[in-house]
Amino acid sequence: MTAAMDEKAARAAARAAKKEATAAARAAFDALPEEERRAQIERLAALLENAEWRFAKTMASNPHFYTLRKTWARDDDFIWAVEQIRLRGYRQKFAGSWYTQIDVNDHFYWTMGWPIGSLDWGWPRLNAAGTILINRKPLATIENDPA
Repeated sequence: MTAAMDEKAARAAARAAKKEATAAARAAFDALPEEERRAQIERLAALLENAEWRFAKTMASNPHFYTLRKTWARDDDFIWAVEQIRLRGYRQKFAGSWYTQIDVNDHFYWTMGWPIGSLDWGWPRLNAAGTILINRKPLATIENDPA
């Protein structure tokens, strides 16, 4: 096998493992008692509602808002919210790209799909290759197109 074939096989195995882990996490959530599932959804709603939102001025043709990771009081809450969006959300295609988004109250939320990363990476690396924001848009404005 060539190095390129090895790399392709490794990427395929990583995708399969990620898909399997996501399915297991969804199944674990679905197995929780209704009260616990509701509490997690309420926690997500509260975290998102209380975040500091900014208008995306550079995307005026697609009006939406974003919250920056560095403005959250607890990075663990930001990470948990991103994980919940990705685990509980649904896939939606917009402008040729697929996003995972979730509807919470009057908005839908999405990330750009980058690895979550860690504060240990440092801000320069996180800014270049990690998840540093969550986007949102009112549900009533469009047909759930994310970006």
